[in-house]
This record gives sequence, structure tokens and C-alpha cells, in this order.
Amino acid sequence: MKKIFKNIELYENSKKLQKPVLSISSKLIYLYWGANTGNSGRIYFFKDKINAKLNSKENAITFKYEGDWEVEDKNKFQIKQVKNNYKIVFKNYKDYVICEKYLEKNSPISKKSKRKSPKKPKRKLAKKSKRKSAKKSKRKSPKKSKRKSPKKRPKTAALEEPSDVFTHSADNTITMPGIQDQCFEYDGKYIYINPESVNSVIEEGKLPIFIIDENQDKLLEPGIYTWVYGNALGQPKKLYVMKCITTNETTNKHLHILKSIIDKYNKFNLIGAGELKVDNTHYIINGLSGTFMADVEPATQIKILREVSEFLNNAEIDSSMNTFINVENLPFTEDRLIEMLNLGIGFIVYNTKSECKKALTYKRNRAKWESRISLGLDPGEEVTFPEGKNVSNIDNLRT
Repeated sequence: MKKIFKNIELYENSKKLQKPVLSISSKLIYLYWGANTGNSGRIYFFKDKINAKLNSKENAITFKYEGDWEVEDKNKFQIKQVKNNYKIVFKNYKDYVICEKYLEKNSPISKKSKRKSPKKPKRKLAKKSKRKSAKKSKRKSPKKSKRKSPKKRPKTAALEEPSDVFTHSADNTITMPGIQDQCFEYDGKYIYINPESVNSVIEEGKLPIFIIDENQDKLLEPGIYTWVYGNALGQPKKLYVMKCITTNETTNKHLHILKSIIDKYNKFNLIGAGELKVDNTHYIINGLSGTFMADVEPATQIKILREVSEFLNNAEIDSSMNTFINVENLPFTEDRLIEMLNLGIGFIVYNTKSECKKALTYKRNRAKWESRISLGLDPGEEVTFPEGKNVSNIDNLRT
């Protein structure tokens, strides 16, 4: 279960924030704002950890956040202590009711002017007051029927109603370079993938992404791919696949495929996502995508995989929950490293694993060090980025 709410207003300490988007799934609440405005931010909670207050009179949800806050900036990364109050106001009453019912399940919430209402019909009233209570019940009945309306709405499978699919646009799609296996060992050296070069490759659309439609021969060279299935507005359903070069998320992240689609069409109805293994003419697919499939109900996942299977001339469906993106299928070889270098992805090479790990955690540790200085605490030894060998082409890699 995943729902997106954009018809909302968001306030941080009474200050109104721009372009807010609220996303809820079975376990996670994710809120972000300010996309492409220069003043963006995000905050997320596990559903059972948020301490929210509901206000049905204002169609509002309020909560507090106190603790570390990561300031994500292109020029500087900081962590500071904050104590913020947030208020989400739903412009659509039905949206508020959906979130209200969502939060009521196993969540430490409090509500205003609601909990006492069920007790009123149980009270013994005099004859005169009975007429008044009857009038009250008449006034309340329209509200109750409205609040039940989301339950009456049928759960439509994404395949049947593209309008109910998670619709992405340039405003609500945030792409960041993958960090899994960003630091790996090759030929006795430890290689750190430069995230700045990854950003450039993504922005310039250099990743190997292919589009397959219904009338096209499904011929892909052997290898491992990630796929996204759906339709751009006004376009038929298509399968978008990206060839994985290594296990590093730089060349296999589903969000990178989505960004390339958004750059071309601006909006996209995403139906499903997963992995694809091609062995000559034998195709195997699965539905492994933590970003887009983790909260999709199993029955709907099966429908999606069956449709994608038919799209690929009855590809085999793998339900083992084992990823195809592993070192066995994608070993770190010189050819793969050359392929990444040819895309424009640069490396920093270190002699030890500890140096590579320091590069990986530098921004976070540097921000903590600066935060201790700002709080008047002993910062300890200054955190600096470890020096290594910058590699931008194969000749540099070999020497």
C-alpha cells in the first residue's frame, strides 16, 4: 500500500513550505518539500514511531521533530540540532480521512474533539434532551458517511487503472546516486566511486537505458538489467530497461531509469519495477525493487509480473526473492571498469580498505565534527577527506 498526497499545505514552525508532498506506505511516512526551489527538505518516520495529533476541524495533522538534522547542500553537508513543529493541512477532506485511518492503526496518536463522541449515544437522557440528541445525530450522519467513503472505494489493481498508479513528475522525483558497493576491492586496490561524476552521468542521460514496446522484437544482449514498466501520459505501456555494469547502484538503480523517462515526458504512470536476467534468448524476471515494489500487495505484484512476462514473450518469473545483481553475475572485471570510465564515472583508488571507508563516510563525519564546534564541544581531530589516486581513464587505472 502506497499513497501520495500533493494537495496539501505544510508548515514548519508556522512557516509555510513550498511544493509539499506526503507519501505513506505500510510502514513509512515520508514528507518532502521545495523540489527545484532551492529550499528543499525531507523528513521520514516509521509509522509506529510518529507521535501525531489529529484535528478533524482543520483537516490537519501536527507532529514534532527534535534531534539531528542533516542539511543537504551541493556545496556543504551539515548536521545540526533542531526542534521543529510541523503541520500538514489537507485541502481535500477525503485525503485527511485516509491519513487519519492510516495513523489510527497501531500509532501513538491523539485527536481533538473526536474521542468523546462515541460515548454520547450511551448516556441516558431526559425526554426533552432526546429530541436534541436526535438533531445532533442528523447533523453528524453526513460526516460519518463521508468518512466511510474511502472504504467503499474499490482497490483497483495498478494494471487496470493507470490513473491510480504512482504518478511521477519532474516535481516529485528525487534522484540521488546509489551508494551500495560504492567502495569495492579490485586487483589488490580499493576503489571509491566518485559521487560527483555519477551525478554528471545521470544528469547528462548517459546510462545505458533501452525502451521496449509491444511491437518491438525483445532482443537484448546477455546480462543483468533493471526494469521499470508503465506509461507516460498519452503513451502506450512500455518497458524501460537499464543494463547493470556492476553491483554498484550507479548502474542499476530504478530511480535512474525513472529520471530519464521524466526528463523526456515530464510525467509517468509507474506500474511496476524489478530485475531482468538475459541468457541468450532465455529471459527471467523478478519484482525486486525496494523503492517501488516493497509495499505492493502480493496479488498485485503477481499481476504485474505476468503482464511484464507476456510483454517479453512469456519470460520466466522468478519468485525466489534472490537478486540477480550479485558478484557472481556481475564480477568486478577490467572490462566493466572500462565501461564505467567510458560513461564518465570516475574513481579514487586507495591502498587500504580503511581509507576507502573514510572516503565513503567523509561527509557525515565532517558534518558531525563541525556540529561539535558550533555547539562549543571538543571536536577532536579534524576530519579530512583521505588522499587517493584520481582515475578518469583506463591508463590512469593501470599505472
